[in-house]
Parts: sequence; structure tokens; C-alpha cells
Amino acid sequence: RIGGKMTPPSNPKRAGVAHYKSTFSAAIEGDSHDGDYETKTAVQMPDRPVHDERDGGWLELTDDLEGQLLGLCDGTVSVSDIVTGITAMTEEDEQDFSQVTDSDQVLVENIIRRLVRMYEHTLISW
Repeated sequence: RIGGKMTPPSNPKRAGVAHYKSTFSAAIEGDSHDGDYETKTAVQMPDRPVHDERDGGWLELTDDLEGQLLGLCDGTVSVSDIVTGITAMTEEDEQDFSQVTDSDQVLVENIIRRLVRMYEHTLISW
């Protein structure tokens, strides 16, 4: 409550335009990194409060899930809707909400952790 009025919860919103960069590396069989694969995703957001031009202003994201979440945070979608959309249940599961699996719980926790991390790095605000 603010001034005796109930205020609606705010939705996560990006700190301006987000430019994404993804890289993928694959080692050659027999190399010292035999069969290793590595993907990296970074974001550049010049409008964020702590934007840093070192390394071209790129901030490495934890994974593709974090990039997907950042894309969804446009100020119009609630955290609840984001979680529901990503964990999209099948129609059969929708009717029995007591069937929350361990993997569902882990996914929800990962979503919340990444939203908090993005907030801490000023990629999003509430």
C-alpha cells in the first residue's frame, strides 16, 4: 500500500534495447578438448545504469534461458505469466495442480534465480 491505496504489482522490464551475441565452439576429435562443445550468449544494453564499455559493453549471460527471460521482460508480462509460459504444462497436467514434479520445481527455481541475477546486473527492473 502506498498512501492508503493498493498498488498493483509491477512487471519486470528490460533497461532498454538488448543486443544479443551467441557463439558456439566445437573441438575436433583427437584434440586436447576431445569432443567438447561450448556455447556462450552475451547481451549489450547501453541504456542500463551500470553499462560498461569494457569488452565492448557485452555481459555474458548464464545460459540461453536467461536470454529468453530477458526477451520476455518488456514490462507487460508478469513473473507469474513468464513462469507459466516457460513451464507450459500439457492439458492433462493443467487439470491436476497437485502433480508438480521435481523437475518443475527446479525449473521455477532457476527462472527466479535468473530474474534476480538480471536485476542485480541492472538488466531488468521492477
